[in-house]
Amino acid sequence: MAMSRTLFLLILALFPIALNALPRSIGQAVEAFEQGNLQEARTLLDTAAQDPTAQTWPCTWYYRGVVYEGLLRKYIATEEALDWHIQALEAYQHVLSMTSPHTQYHSFAQANLAGLETYYLDRGRRYYRGENFMQAMGQFAIVKAMKPQAPQAYLYAGIAAQQDEDYALAWQNYTEYLSLGASHPAVHRSMAHIAFVQRHNAAQAQSILDQALAQYPWDQGL
Repeated sequence: MAMSRTLFLLILALFPIALNALPRSIGQAVEAFEQGNLQEARTLLDTAAQDPTAQTWPCTWYYRGVVYEGLLRKYIATEEALDWHIQALEAYQHVLSMTSPHTQYHSFAQANLAGLETYYLDRGRRYYRGENFMQAMGQFAIVKAMKPQAPQAYLYAGIAAQQDEDYALAWQNYTEYLSLGASHPAVHRSMAHIAFVQRHNAAQAQSILDQALAQYPWDQGL
């Protein structure tokens, strides 16, 4: 199957090292992937991951993560996508565990993990905008599992739950969002609304608004 231009450009960004600077087996895998031969690239890197020598190379694990991420993004709707997500995640985390901070592969792996988080957040937002709340929550749950301290996942999960009228779940996610040190006037407004309308607790709603006004005195929506 031919690779789309968008995916090909993404791959070029993920492959920052020239092929001639890589060990031969890894270079062959990268070349196969750039040509759209995803399964061939996967096979080559799976083999390299079992080789005692290649196992010690950060590039083996980095490019294995890239290949599985490419498979994941291209075939996200398939049953295999979850396994490919796990394989990509484990490969990138392996890079982080075997390299020092500020080295190139460590930085590349961190950047790609951040990119994956953004990918799932964007998918989740598209789902809840289409009122597919269950699918949206699933995408945000993936980000939470990847990075439990990621406030945006809790923010968007709160928004999706509130739109789905699951106010207890919305409250839970907004509370977690605030506990991570994040804040936004809209979150305080939403929590005050839930406290007043759903929890029938006017005192709690007023307390939330008072705290928000102290933090955002210029916000006219509070």
